[in-house]
Amino acid sequence: MIEKLAREAYEKGSFNGTWLYAENGSIVSKCALGRREAENKLPMQEDTIFEMASITKMFTATAVMLLVREGKLGLDDEYVKCFPEYSYKCVTIRHLLTHTSGMPDFEVTDGLSGNNQYAQEQVMESNIKLEEVNYWNYNDLIDLKVKESQRGYVASNIYSLAEAYAAVASKGYALPFGIYLEDKPIGFLMIGYYPDLEYARYAFGDEDEIPDYVPCSYLIWRFMIDQEYQGKGYGREAFRLALEYIKTYPCGKADYCWLSYEPENDAARKLYASFGFEEKQMPEGWDEVPAVLKL
Repeated sequence: MIEKLAREAYEKGSFNGTWLYAENGSIVSKCALGRREAENKLPMQEDTIFEMASITKMFTATAVMLLVREGKLGLDDEYVKCFPEYSYKCVTIRHLLTHTSGMPDFEVTDGLSGNNQYAQEQVMESNIKLEEVNYWNYNDLIDLKVKESQRGYVASNIYSLAEAYAAVASKGYALPFGIYLEDKPIGFLMIGYYPDLEYARYAFGDEDEIPDYVPCSYLIWRFMIDQEYQGKGYGREAFRLALEYIKTYPCGKADYCWLSYEPENDAARKLYASFGFEEKQMPEGWDEVPAVLKL
């Protein structure tokens, strides 16, 4: 029955995948149908590896409910009872199981672990989006500032907008965005693009060393969150949106996404590493550490 349904769905173009059905420890049916990669038409195989993603949620929820039944957890226990390093005191186990906590995705603390109740509530209510810079919003973005201690790490937004203008006027690529919390500007992002080695040499200068990841790449040229909105998880969500946008290849195909940061900027290093960026050796003449993500 399962095989029949799967094949019918496959023939209608609505199924690519594998299945295995077993009873009492014996395999009744198994098969693989469709393609595992649409672009290069590679066929699905029974040993094809998939990301587990949300498949684990049902098992986690079952394990939690077993602990509830044994009296080791309560559905209305606060999240911090299990994870005291994250102070989401208004989030309960029930919230997590019903996907109503409002907590963002994170692999590192990203400044989310403080005791600021207001910050936690703001994270839950956050609605981060990217908006292209235009005549009506550039002034608001110019006014945004990082903390005094961070000003050696990132250029001012007015300088970044000047760079964007110069790049485009020189037939280059610059995509500046405002980072918004609903309708409030809270940060700035700028993306560059290097379609080939010829353009990279033009942008870097003929005598500069061109790392092999630069041609056919996107650059996260500038990224900042205003000092009033740091430590609330907004930067992490904005960076995730930036990568999602880059993976639509707005200027053309690319093999890599890269960025660079000051060697002593540990917060940036941890954030970018959590998204899969790998540090590379600093080329001669560079004063920032490059990090690269394979797209």
